[in-house]
Amino acid sequence: MTTRLKKLALATAVTAGLAGASLPAHSMVLGAAGEALLVPLVVWSGGTYWVDGGVLTESGIPRGYTPAVDTIIEVLVPGSIGFDAVPNIFTAMHTTPTNTPTSLKPSDPDLALYPGGSPPNDTGISVIHWYWFDKRSIERASDDIPVTADQVVQISWTQAAYGRFENEPGYMIIANESARTGNAAQFSMFGNAWLTGAFHFDPVERSTDNNPDAASQIDFGIGFPMVGASIPVLPMSDGADSSSEHPNAQDSVKYWGGSPAEASPVIAGMRTNRSDGLADGFAFDLSLSDRRVPTIHVIWFDQNLNNQSEDGEPTISELYPTNTARISDRANTDTFDDQENSCNGTVTLPNELNVVWIPAAYETDPSDLDFINEPFLWATQTQLYCVVADPTNTRGLPYAAENRGFVQYRMREYLDTAVGFAESSMVAFSIKVDGALVSNDVGATPDAAVILLESALGHDLGTFKTF
Repeated sequence: MTTRLKKLALATAVTAGLAGASLPAHSMVLGAAGEALLVPLVVWSGGTYWVDGGVLTESGIPRGYTPAVDTIIEVLVPGSIGFDAVPNIFTAMHTTPTNTPTSLKPSDPDLALYPGGSPPNDTGISVIHWYWFDKRSIERASDDIPVTADQVVQISWTQAAYGRFENEPGYMIIANESARTGNAAQFSMFGNAWLTGAFHFDPVERSTDNNPDAASQIDFGIGFPMVGASIPVLPMSDGADSSSEHPNAQDSVKYWGGSPAEASPVIAGMRTNRSDGLADGFAFDLSLSDRRVPTIHVIWFDQNLNNQSEDGEPTISELYPTNTARISDRANTDTFDDQENSCNGTVTLPNELNVVWIPAAYETDPSDLDFINEPFLWATQTQLYCVVADPTNTRGLPYAAENRGFVQYRMREYLDTAVGFAESSMVAFSIKVDGALVSNDVGATPDAAVILLESALGHDLGTFKTF
């Protein structure tokens, strides 16, 4: 299930300034040490196979099937963390610096493997624990992994899921085993994650009546490669649980019964409220692909915004009885092109994890890339945002189809108990889908295709009194 590699983990410098421990940055903080980690999208899919007799595009590429995907998560456990103030002191404040703050070696003694002896009599300090939650924030799987200093642990979700949860998008929290009982974390971590995979075929003869040359094009018995997209991994502080039962800057993960009951990257994430007792809103941008190909918008909140209970889990209203915000899962949207023209609409984002498939607005001609226009099976919804027409009508349809714009989302704050510091946060990023046809001979019919997935972080516009 996991692969362990010995490697020195070096912290990536992040030039982000924070005004104080009670205030988050107005952008996502990546590359910093965290006492817990949030991976906002974790999914696997076997995809759908194309078989003999399937419909082909004019280029001989199968139409109407989806890729197999996996999420690869990498956790790097540094032996020591120095005394630099920003940003580690905010996202790993209980483990920055480690017990040897002025020297890289020796490593943090908390990372001694099985410090209490051999299993099963160990104390479990030097262990990470991962928890996988579905889109409605219901914990569905978990496991623990022993670690030592300067170690890399890799988790393949396809393998870790053991065949379960196919096409079910979810997210993962990775934390210290010692924090499960409400204690503060003993060591910090870094994280990376990727979405990767391939389109694949049933390895049989693919010559068909509608395209007898298909076999010569795609009978290799292998799938088209899909170049994966990075998934942002957000660091969180994980202090001792106290009477403050909700996530905050000092303790962003709260446990109940040995599992995270609430988590929110209030420092590393995008702020969604002001907690001033007034009606505020927040806004963010997500980029779009060329409108001839799809885009995926991944939007993670720390609550289910439709305020409905799932599997007995409490709603926002039940968790926060003094909340004065008007809870709504509706976002008003403006879709902009590259000439500052826009059109508007609305979308509902009811879940803690929302994976919005934005289909191509126009079919290509000839339809070379239609094979990537089938919605991925793990999208939570499909939303065709409006397309801005050229207002002067001088550039016509190709201009409207080819421009790469963005969607601006505007929402009401869903939580405000007037505590005066950050109470809620979100994560948002785009997965921009594109493709390229490849031929071994110049001018010949394409032999294969490469699917490109490029991630782009969301842009935090901040909070507002009015829109």
